[in-house]
Formats: sequence, structure tokens, C-alpha cells
Amino acid sequence: MSSAESSLRAPLVALAEKNPRIRSFLAREFAARGWRVVLAADGAALRRAAQAEPRPDVFVVDTELPFLDEGLRSPDGSALRPLVLHALLPDAAGNPALALAGTVVEKAADPGALLDAAWSLLPQPRRPEGR
Repeated sequence: MSSAESSLRAPLVALAEKNPRIRSFLAREFAARGWRVVLAADGAALRRAAQAEPRPDVFVVDTELPFLDEGLRSPDGSALRPLVLHALLPDAAGNPALALAGTVVEKAADPGALLDAAWSLLPQPRRPEGR
């Protein structure tokens, strides 16, 4: 893929969420805004998504994800980047994963802040249509 093609393709988000209903809802919201989405229900699935080709452009991860620690680091020990953590605050305030995040978004009924946070971590030419 040429650099021009790469910069114009829809961004790919790895969406890791514990709750299957929230996971499906967020996947629909991202897809409706032009994202490609790969889903993960636990840390092991998140790690597989991070190692797959194409590699996700951004990772959106629930702080309550089962086996979270396993999913946030690659086999070489490096942290997933760029990373948006989706958290119930203030409950997650002491979560060590917060130190790895590019940004943290509080869980809310409206996914707008989460989508905006993910877009803010993308290089400018890769932003999807409609934003």
C-alpha cells in the first residue's frame, strides 16, 4: 500500500470492552462515523488484535476488561499506543493502566467524547469523513 493510500484509508480501531452490549453499541457508533472496527472481549483478544495486520491505528479499552494487563502490553513489553481508556470515574482513579493512556474518557451514554478522543490521537490525514 502506498503512503497516499495508507493516509486515505478509514482508520482502524481496536475496541476492547467487557460488556457485550456496550461493545456492540460502540462498534456501531465508530462504524457509522467511518471507522473500521476490530472487537476484543478480554486482554488476550486485545493482544491478538494488536499483533494482527493491519495494526489498529488506535486502541479504545475498557478499564474493567478481563485480563487487562495482558492486553495492554505487547510480547516485547511495550505498551499499546495510541491508547484511549474508557473508565468509570472516580472508580478507576487508582488503576495503573491510566499511566499508559494517551487520554482517559469517562463512560457516558453519549459516545461523542470517546469518538473525539480517538480521533484526536490519529494523524490528521486519517480522520474519517463527517468530523
